[in-house]
Amino acid sequence: MTKQWETTYADFEYNESFKDNATPWAGHKCFGYNLIKNLEPGLVVELGSWKGTSFYSFCQAAKDAKLSTKLVAIDTWQGDTQAGMFGNEVFDQFKLLLSKYYPAVNASYLRKTFNEAVTEFEDHSIDVLHIDGFHTYDAVSNDFNTWKSKVKKTGIILFHDIKVQQDDFGVYKFWAEIKEQYTNCLEFSHSHGLGILILDNALYNYMAEHFVPNQIKCLEYSYQATKHELFGANYALRELADIKASKFWKLKEGLKKVLGK
Repeated sequence: MTKQWETTYADFEYNESFKDNATPWAGHKCFGYNLIKNLEPGLVVELGSWKGTSFYSFCQAAKDAKLSTKLVAIDTWQGDTQAGMFGNEVFDQFKLLLSKYYPAVNASYLRKTFNEAVTEFEDHSIDVLHIDGFHTYDAVSNDFNTWKSKVKKTGIILFHDIKVQQDDFGVYKFWAEIKEQYTNCLEFSHSHGLGILILDNALYNYMAEHFVPNQIKCLEYSYQATKHELFGANYALRELADIKASKFWKLKEGLKKVLGK
């Protein structure tokens, strides 16, 4: 890569209809946008789209930069035991917003399981693969091993939820193994964690130069993506501070100490 990584804080048009700041991928959508805008990939494939935050961020970049990038979302849109089961309402909204805000983008979807859809892609054809399906160790391991041959040798593989260590989530375990096998890895810790496996040395050096020495930039991406939610949180904290400074709060706390509670 000869050009420097340029950071853009986008206006995500779909937010007009879908307020997604509380969704797990919201803190990464500025990075997702800039990843597509800077790298201008030919083919991006997403395994697990749910309500669309990650996919829409990719689409917004393609739209703004007038890219011919082909974007494909793959999901059953039926849910699972981790995200919960749901009817057609999630899929219907996904289709509606995609057609409303990104009709000119080369974006499509396959309502299939990942194992069913893999045969529709040629080996070494995918520039960016985003794995965000069922999050058990076995599931993410299967997704990676089933799809890795479809990714170009100069490609990137994203893993969401690398920081979640609860219930049967196991992406963090698989990501630890990935980091032992591959040297070119970056990661963000916020918004459930995002692991970035970069298969090409030159591309890794290009991205690492921007992100590795500048962890504040990673947090800035998250802040810009979810600033409205953060503003709300800050407002709530200020309210709490006012309450704790009130005479009522001080009297209540004093009474608790007297009563030994």
